[in-house]
Amino acid sequence: MTKKEYINWLAPRVVLDSLNRNFLPSPRIAQGCFEPAYGTSELALAANNLFGVKVNDQWEGKCYNKASGECYDGKNYVLQKSDFQAYDSWDDSIYWQGWYLENRCISLKYHPEIKHYAELVGNRDYKDCARILQEKQYGTSPEYAQRVITYIEKHDLTRFDTMTREEAEAMIRNESGGKKMVINVHAGHNPDGMVACGAIGLVKESTENRKIKHEVIRMLRALGHTVYDCTCDNGTSVNDVLKKIAAKCNEHEVDLDVSIHLNSGAKDAKGDGATKGTEVLVYGLTSKAIPYAKNVCSAISALGYKNRGVKYRPDLYVLRKTKAAAMLIEAFFADDKDDVDIYDYKRIAEAIVFGITGQKYNEPVVEDKPVETGKKEQFYIAQAGKYREKSGAERKVAELKAAGFDAIVRPIEE
Repeated sequence: MTKKEYINWLAPRVVLDSLNRNFLPSPRIAQGCFEPAYGTSELALAANNLFGVKVNDQWEGKCYNKASGECYDGKNYVLQKSDFQAYDSWDDSIYWQGWYLENRCISLKYHPEIKHYAELVGNRDYKDCARILQEKQYGTSPEYAQRVITYIEKHDLTRFDTMTREEAEAMIRNESGGKKMVINVHAGHNPDGMVACGAIGLVKESTENRKIKHEVIRMLRALGHTVYDCTCDNGTSVNDVLKKIAAKCNEHEVDLDVSIHLNSGAKDAKGDGATKGTEVLVYGLTSKAIPYAKNVCSAISALGYKNRGVKYRPDLYVLRKTKAAAMLIEAFFADDKDDVDIYDYKRIAEAIVFGITGQKYNEPVVEDKPVETGKKEQFYIAQAGKYREKSGAERKVAELKAAGFDAIVRPIEE
């Protein structure tokens, strides 16, 4: 993902969260650029933390411990290990950084009702916001405010400060660029009953991923996109299936390769009240499939599944051997009752299509042809002959049918 692509992914989401909290978006977008090195830092990749938010007495979630450079005397940096907040996705990082800015209190210095970053609320001056972030020691660098300002001006981030909710939502929907895409889609594994047929839990992976795949292809084509089905149904081994899928994919010049799978390993046939969730795998941190992967994760999780986020798997054959940007969707866990209970293959397919294209697929409504009032439909019978013996009528019917006409024998009522 290029810096521009990263900013275009980050900015509208920060805008939406900032509108909810009455914050100016540009300083937060700037932080989300330099804190995680445009999404490539260890903290961004391992903990989905884009803003360098550390664990504090108000955080009850997961933690990630790592060393970072801190400057407490305004001159000298020291390497210090700290616990940072860890999230399931980058979207979660945006939400929780907003929560931190809105709700952070330091109980030893401030009354709990006095918020540490209260001066940011309603503030429309990005330079003043940068000053506040430094003074309140969001970061310990003596150049923290200038860094925020530099990134805002370098990337013209103030353009997002006037973005409306509708514009931000449209930008997210149109991340595919609004263009008609060319896409490879395939279901993973061989069909059920064959070698390398995938996971078998409460549902069979190969059966369900093919249902999802068929719907994804149908919906994408209905929306005007070009789609190739690269599913393998005749593999002789695991490796043969993978090679045949990759070979099919590489026959086409496409924008994206999409591999559809179900996850396994939960071993929860009774259900524990919590879904194990959805995740999307890509080759690595520079993959151009990352924006699509994040959108698909968000769209499927909106159906009720836990968002396990985007993960990097350079070891997977299909991600490694396909020419185009590729993602492997683990839609849900085949062996988790909570996942299976809310599963509907058409809804999963709709979420995948929306994640890829930003377009919502609506099943066309087929309306009955209206009957004109006062007019009755009239039919006519063409009679072929009248026979005294039934056998004669049957011979005539046989002749007519042989010639391609519908015909019946019906007695004449006197």
